[in-house]
Amino acid sequence: MMASALTKQKGALRKAMRATLANLTSDEIQAQSRQITRTLLSLPEFQQSKNVSCFLSMPTGEVDTSAVVSAIFDHAHKRLRTPSGARLRRRLLLLTSDTTGKTLYVPKMVDKDHGIMDFFQIFGEDDLRTLPSGQWGIREPEPEVEGKLRPSGQSPSRTRSDRTSC
Repeated sequence: MMASALTKQKGALRKAMRATLANLTSDEIQAQSRQITRTLLSLPEFQQSKNVSCFLSMPTGEVDTSAVVSAIFDHAHKRLRTPSGARLRRRLLLLTSDTTGKTLYVPKMVDKDHGIMDFFQIFGEDDLRTLPSGQWGIREPEPEVEGKLRPSGQSPSRTRSDRTSC
């Protein structure tokens, strides 16, 4: 009985949020997205994290996380202080978070029937651009990249303290 009441409450909350979001202009969403990004990037937890989980935004109607994702990749590139930047950035696929500073993980629904989601590593801007669109037009990583299993953010070897979610 409790689950039924909770399900109804969640449904009502989702309906109310959709109505609220539908009334926001694109400019309001972008202004709020910029403020959220500034706040997140200034947090000590974010600055100290090595692994960051972040959802990729729907094309419209919600917070735009693209600036957060870019900041994660920019941070990685800034930590690679060498003159051969372009060639080295292409090699970013081979580098670990210990070298670059931060590793990005994004969610993918792996079992829609049971609502199970996993987080998979994104290796850089080029990898991000090649992600196919899933449900709602949101880009989602495939569990494999270039014939190899993509690292999962739910690996038991990671501790909670070295992850930040946005």
